[in-house]
Amino acid sequence: RSFHVTGVQTCALPIYEVPVVQVSLVVTRGSADDPVGKYGIASLTTSLLTEGAGTRSSLELADAVDGLGADLSASASSDALAVRLHVPVRQLEAALPLMADVALRPTFPQAELDRVRQQRLTSLLQARDDAATVASLALARTLYGPSHRFGTAAMGTAASLTAITGDDLRAYYAAAIRPDRSTLIVVGDVSVDQVVATLDRAFGRWVAAPGSPLPAVTPPPLRTRTSRSVVLVDMPGAPQSQVRIGRVGVARGTADYFPLQIMNTVLG
Repeated sequence: RSFHVTGVQTCALPIYEVPVVQVSLVVTRGSADDPVGKYGIASLTTSLLTEGAGTRSSLELADAVDGLGADLSASASSDALAVRLHVPVRQLEAALPLMADVALRPTFPQAELDRVRQQRLTSLLQARDDAATVASLALARTLYGPSHRFGTAAMGTAASLTAITGDDLRAYYAAAIRPDRSTLIVVGDVSVDQVVATLDRAFGRWVAAPGSPLPAVTPPPLRTRTSRSVVLVDMPGAPQSQVRIGRVGVARGTADYFPLQIMNTVLG
């Protein structure tokens, strides 16, 4: 059943077999929309949402969530940003304000930004020694080119990560995470009538932060290939070789998306 909590589209699916609830806030923005020069900002922004929100620090927030037996996370994919709460139904009333703080009132502490940034820079360095990661990135770069967003890792590059500031995160958050681009999805051991009032208390006063929404991104033209090509990445001492064969496929919005997923499963 679909309904509205103020300006947020909301869907609820009661499932009564297990006394838990999954609440997901999904925003129709993602890493594919990262501005040039700030590749990785969507992923970095969402990773910081749970590192301090409302009046709580990262540790205080983690303790509060753990005390309720809940799990609260935030993530970014190529076409969506999400905050997800998994909680025992008896603790939903207490847990939703924590989720609302993470989604609506993140603080982006500088110390946490520095820590997460350093972790990602270390991961990028380590990836250079992993043949599978290098092969996947090389294929993406070959297909899309160095200037296309899909030709770069979702977490960005060392240069883009180093350049992103706390102000950049706050500006991106204000432009991307907005009620008019969001949907709340509730699945679990609750009825629609029970959950509406609880959701409204947590999210009912959400208004878009000051700032302009992200502009629509026009994908650059993909490089066309008229013949096959072979790209060799030499990694002396690698214990195994990796082989990738690929081409640019159909858009995510194609009507054949799910049949293609089944085809992939059959081929695999």
